[in-house]
Amino acid sequence: RELPQELRTVNYTGILTPNFFLEAQYSEREFTFAGSGGNDTSLTGGTPVWDFVDSYIYNESLFCGVCRDEERDNENALAKGSYFLSTANAGSHDLVFGYDTFDDIRAADNHQSPNDLMIWNFAGSRFDDENNRVFPVFFPASLAGGIATSIEYLPILSETQGTSFKTNSIFVNDRWRLNDKWSFNLGVRYDENDGENSLGNKVTDADEISPRLGVTYRPSLNSPWQFQASAGRYVGAIANTVANSSSPAGVPAEFEFFYDGPPVNVFPDQPLLESEEALAILYDWFFTECPNVLDDPGSCSQFLFFVDIPGVSTIVGDGLASTSADEFTIGFQRQLGTRGSVRIDYVNREWNNLFATRRDLSTGTAEDPFGNTFDLGIVENDDSISERKYDGVNVVFRYNLLNNRLRLGGNYTWSHARGNFEGETGGSGPVTSGVLSQPEYSEERWNFPRGDLNVDRRHRARAWAIYDIFRNNRNSLNVSMLQNFTSANTYEMAAGINPAPFVDNPGYENPPNNVTYFFTGRNELEFDDFTRTDLSFNYTLNCGRFELFRQPEVLNVVDEGAQTSGQSGVLTARTGAGRDAGVDAFDPFTTEPIMCTGVN
Repeated sequence: RELPQELRTVNYTGILTPNFFLEAQYSEREFTFAGSGGNDTSLTGGTPVWDFVDSYIYNESLFCGVCRDEERDNENALAKGSYFLSTANAGSHDLVFGYDTFDDIRAADNHQSPNDLMIWNFAGSRFDDENNRVFPVFFPASLAGGIATSIEYLPILSETQGTSFKTNSIFVNDRWRLNDKWSFNLGVRYDENDGENSLGNKVTDADEISPRLGVTYRPSLNSPWQFQASAGRYVGAIANTVANSSSPAGVPAEFEFFYDGPPVNVFPDQPLLESEEALAILYDWFFTECPNVLDDPGSCSQFLFFVDIPGVSTIVGDGLASTSADEFTIGFQRQLGTRGSVRIDYVNREWNNLFATRRDLSTGTAEDPFGNTFDLGIVENDDSISERKYDGVNVVFRYNLLNNRLRLGGNYTWSHARGNFEGETGGSGPVTSGVLSQPEYSEERWNFPRGDLNVDRRHRARAWAIYDIFRNNRNSLNVSMLQNFTSANTYEMAAGINPAPFVDNPGYENPPNNVTYFFTGRNELEFDDFTRTDLSFNYTLNCGRFELFRQPEVLNVVDEGAQTSGQSGVLTARTGAGRDAGVDAFDPFTTEPIMCTGVN
């Protein structure tokens, strides 16, 4: 695939009077996912085969490289004024005020394959490793005693119209220097969300006011000490992936049909057929039994066993607001004569308006066009159960020796991120919590326990030294060393279990059969701490209007190593591998699970 980007911007800065400055800026960014996926749209050549036994996907790539390109764009406009006011008795004021608007735009028809078909194969595959050949095993359900091979039809029922999630903001800030001892920072910001999903429906219009206050104190004009504190609220833009989660436009529907045609590559005496030959037999059976299935999936009801129509089971609640964070800081800075300084700050953050999907007996049900009934979920903000907090201490120092030929510096951060909701993932960005979804089937202690979050790194430190071997008007040479230290990545042992057999269903249409169980505390296990020593040399040659330099670097000089990730999976009776290994189910509400190792 290709990922072309274009960025266009125009900026104006004007000095209208000696005290009044004006700035205006407009920018737009176009970011495209082009050719992302398979290119063959034929039945046999364009169908990915997903082997769930050996974790292979073959025959064709996932997604569609010849369909509409995905667009992830944005537009931003800013107008800002600055006014400086000096008074005889009340100090000076540096006022900044303005208007800012940001539009997050995304247009994507998320085809899962070039022909919107896919084979999910739980019967495995046969391999010729010597010749790098693979042969799919298509096992009919009547012989397997259950569904072993399924045909997935994943059409886009409604093409996207593109999203538009705007954040319109007005702000004013005053940096007020009262006298030589006291200065203040006073500000307020108003943010309004105005969002339309990919179907063109307005789904959010919430607003938020964010006050900010900062104060700085220096005991005297020549004092080496300076103290500062601040408090404020910071509001993010509305999350596109969350606010658009109820829209069917651009999202594939899912129709699953079990295969009950001729066995393919099942028996040893059969000639082995590669993917396209095997798929020709599968589709010949499928379209003979269901000739109109692609136009009317319900016409193949005798083999249809699962339906999911996007935009049916989830809606966005009224007044969905952006996530915000309240931050408080306090700290001090001290000059160490003329040679250096040290600064220490404490930071506390607590997140508000976290996203959650509430699905309980009060939210009701919804029905798709095929008569399937679903428990309705509502995307909303939740601070009653969802929690995300952060504390940190930052230390920054610098010091010069030997007439500034040797410069020392560094920073250290102690931090603690904790809660019961991560809030985002690397692949999806902001996500919704499930703590309000069918609460009868989970408990806090094992489904959403409080603990350290994935982003938590308790200690981070960097220290460096730079020494000038020589320096003159013509050239210079210095050597520097950088020492890094980072606390270990953490992890927990968690996996899906099925709590439904142990709950008297209070009335749900679709009781959950896969709920995460934490077998340990959240992120209470850890890999290795990581340290690294880097060395670099920098030679600079002054050539009048030009400067040439060369900087060789040696990273990880002493070849330090650490395990920073690894396998932490758990087999349960919920997983196929767990069942095959003879793992038994347990009642999560009354029984402590027994952990076994070395199970075959």
